[in-house]
Amino acid sequence: NGNNKEMELEVTLYNVAYRQPFSPFFIAVHNEYAPDLFSLGMPPTDGLAEIAESGGTDLLQTMFESDSNVQTVKVEQGPEIPLLRAGEKTVFTVTVSCDYPYVSLASMAVNTNDCFVGINHMMLMPDMVMTVPGY
Repeated sequence: NGNNKEMELEVTLYNVAYRQPFSPFFIAVHNEYAPDLFSLGMPPTDGLAEIAESGGTDLLQTMFESDSNVQTVKVEQGPEIPLLRAGEKTVFTVTVSCDYPYVSLASMAVNTNDCFVGINHMMLMPDMVMTVPGY
């Protein structure tokens, strides 16, 4: 049944945007056959449109939870309130494996009506640092 060797990764999200809070983050751990969270230049799925327009994650959760190529789906929020405010950080863990090595995540830039930040099908590694743009 494949290689089940797992690795738990601690993920720290820092909000360095000026006066821009972020909605709770949708997170999925999956394999290469899972659906794309987004494709640049393509129309968004209903789930991505929901998160970009209202911060809601219900449609993305339903879409990813029903896919056999997805191992884990969860939603993480800021440290004190659901929003991750400018200057704050939030920490969570994800468990990846050889069978499910990819992470996708998305959150709404709250002070907009259709902007989101996200990563799509990324292999996260210990001590990895990245800057995630808004789309």
